[in-house]
Amino acid sequence: LGYPMNNYENYTQEVLRGIAAGLGVSYHSLAMNLSGVNYSSIRWGGLEDRDFWKKYQRWLIDHLCRPVFEQWLDVALLGQQVKLPYSKYDKFCNCIYRPRGWQWVDPDKEGKGNKMALGMRITSHSQIAADRGDFLEDVLEQQNADAELGNLYNIELPFNENGDTDTEEPKEEEPIDADEGETNV
Repeated sequence: LGYPMNNYENYTQEVLRGIAAGLGVSYHSLAMNLSGVNYSSIRWGGLEDRDFWKKYQRWLIDHLCRPVFEQWLDVALLGQQVKLPYSKYDKFCNCIYRPRGWQWVDPDKEGKGNKMALGMRITSHSQIAADRGDFLEDVLEQQNADAELGNLYNIELPFNENGDTDTEEPKEEEPIDADEGETNV
């Protein structure tokens, strides 16, 4: 009597696994089912999923967003719906599409990794912002607005990796004179 209902959960799970395999994404990501998944496997699967979604975002931008925008802009400029000079059409079409970014599960490690990559000059602040789905200019404008608001209320907001407002390097302790009984070794 209960035949279809007894196997429904297994059936839908297998259908979703097949769809995920066809799309090239992990089952847990598609089905939002984290049962039976450990941290290592979800992290590895998440990296694979991100690669897929980044490629798909790029494809969508190149094959849908950009062509539709360029055609719309052409018609809007020619029809005077947008009051901009048509002579600058190429400039207006040269826009940046910023797809969604991803943050890591462990923000502490991500922050330290970004700091190290900046120090090694193998990335930029703009790239770090882009990886998060932001524009650096927007982030800096927000930080400036935050600082102005903090000043308005006489609150100094932290802007360094320690979460405090001290932007100077910590001073090295001076050795104590041997006559005082202690020395720094």
